Amino acid sequence: MSKQVVEFSDKTAEKMVLGTMLTAPEPIIYPILNLEVTDLYFLDNQAIFQAIKEVFFEYGVIEILLVGKKLNQKEGELKGKKALERLIDLAQFAGTSAHVEAYCKDIREMSIKRKLFELSGKMQQEVLNNKKDVLSVFKDITDKCNALINDNSSDSGKSLEKVIEETKWLEKMKERMEYYRKHNTPYIEGLPTGFDDFDNKMSLLKNGSVIVIAARPAMGKTALALNIIHTLSIKKDIPGALFSIEMKNKDILNRLGCIQTRVSSTALSTGTMKDFEYEQFIYAKKEILKKPLWFFETNISNVNNICIEATKLVHEKKIEYIVVDYLQLMTADGDQTTRNYEVGKISTALKMLAKELNIPVLIIAQLSRKVEERSNKRPMMSDLRDSGQIEQDADAVIFIYRRDYYDDSDKPGEAELILSKNRHGPTKNITVQFDAECGKFTNRSPII
Repeated sequence: MSKQVVEFSDKTAEKMVLGTMLTAPEPIIYPILNLEVTDLYFLDNQAIFQAIKEVFFEYGVIEILLVGKKLNQKEGELKGKKALERLIDLAQFAGTSAHVEAYCKDIREMSIKRKLFELSGKMQQEVLNNKKDVLSVFKDITDKCNALINDNSSDSGKSLEKVIEETKWLEKMKERMEYYRKHNTPYIEGLPTGFDDFDNKMSLLKNGSVIVIAARPAMGKTALALNIIHTLSIKKDIPGALFSIEMKNKDILNRLGCIQTRVSSTALSTGTMKDFEYEQFIYAKKEILKKPLWFFETNISNVNNICIEATKLVHEKKIEYIVVDYLQLMTADGDQTTRNYEVGKISTALKMLAKELNIPVLIIAQLSRKVEERSNKRPMMSDLRDSGQIEQDADAVIFIYRRDYYDDSDKPGEAELILSKNRHGPTKNITVQFDAECGKFTNRSPII
């Protein structure tokens, strides 16, 4: 073990982070979202951190006994009594959650220094290698430095052969071909949106994906998300969860009820419904009562709390998607230099959550006022740039544009869903019908 390399480590910081994670009353997931296992230097600490991550994503909690059990299932010397003693020892180093971010930054900095030290040694060997010309050596060194700066990930690479084997590449191709031949309809991976022009031609709600629904206020962002929820959980019994920072559960229920019954939300809120409309709600209650949908309205503005609750739901209720309403009302832990920086942290955390839980995450976002300053009010990707790095993290971005929002006589009842970004396929604009009275989006009826 090189003395210089050991100097690029902070044993106390590693102990403080692990100890605090093991003893905090609520899971602290900042380290999980911001550290790689090999950012920690000491092998025992690496094993414990890996076990903590696995326990959290399996059970939604972090408990010493569960972490000890997970360590016992792995290869290595840290097992049984030794593992338990090590965990109890770490618990003595527990600090406050407020200091965890600073310790994590210290650990991350030490990790980068170790990588730079290792890279510098390789550079010396390259320079001393007379078989390469100077320009080739310089390019190789530059590429490695750029890779360290831009990627800086400890995730071990896999050979092409391994990836082909793990993904069952050809087998999955064959399955899709057989599906098409059997059903005479294209195979679409992922969950449906309920809009035929999307669902028949592409996969938007894919596992591990982040989908952003964005528009100006009162354009129908939440309504569109609730229509997708209605398709998934009410019509198709697919378990899901809605984290609403903006609305109370009773308001969400009222809006879902109006989508289900097509009764005017104004009539519902003012009590001016007809008897037959009230009876529709009685019937709707019976239909939706046992549907697999969970609402969260309190203590969920912080992205870490959303990650914790979503992880629990995946484990306990087997949910297959979540919706967050909405991005600009969320917060992140730690000191934030700018709001854009904070939103960027939130966006990255939700992207990692989608990937770790292997479910689609739908995020509602509000567009900047710049839209209103243009003569052409149709949204575009640049309108999202005030929202941190969500533009980069999103796998798909859907804008809502309604002409009748600006002019009652301009194509009333129509809405344009603009798929401006689609990492997994083509972009596309579709026109749907929108009933603002009940908040329902529907496929446009074909012209006969």
